[in-house]
Amino acid sequence: MIETTLSDVLVRVADDEATVVSGSRVVVLRERDGDRHLPIWIAAPEGDSLASRLQGMELRRPMSADLTAELVRALGGDIRRVAITRLEDSVFYASIEVGDSEVDARPSDALNLAVRTGAPIVVAESVFAAAGVSEDDLAREIDAKEEVPPGRWASLTGDLLRALHGARAPFR
Repeated sequence: MIETTLSDVLVRVADDEATVVSGSRVVVLRERDGDRHLPIWIAAPEGDSLASRLQGMELRRPMSADLTAELVRALGGDIRRVAITRLEDSVFYASIEVGDSEVDARPSDALNLAVRTGAPIVVAESVFAAAGVSEDDLAREIDAKEEVPPGRWASLTGDLLRALHGARAPFR
């Protein structure tokens, strides 16, 4: 397993850079002791939750990952690590180590828990071998995975999150 850092959550924006033009998000994991990046497509709600936490935004109410992390703590467990374990038919699979147990999970859920608990994020070498890319190839690789509208990939910042959610934003 290869240790990684969660380097960014990307969103497709129009040329004005203020309008989101895609419903998907791309989480980018970076190899800790290397230069490979692993882009993982996730749904908007999970991506927005992850980005809000990375941006240090305070939420009005706990999200599902916050609740899960608190339940694990309340029951005396701890999230030891999350792992991106395999890639099959363009679908990523993950697991969460809780104490001495391993639980299957979607990568978006596992990554949201890792960010909330400080758990390390690891990726199987076979996954990096199949889907890892250099930083220079990252945008091109993301564009090749799905037909995307005109625009560019940008970090999902707090300002973009607030603009996206408007008056119904769950952030303070």
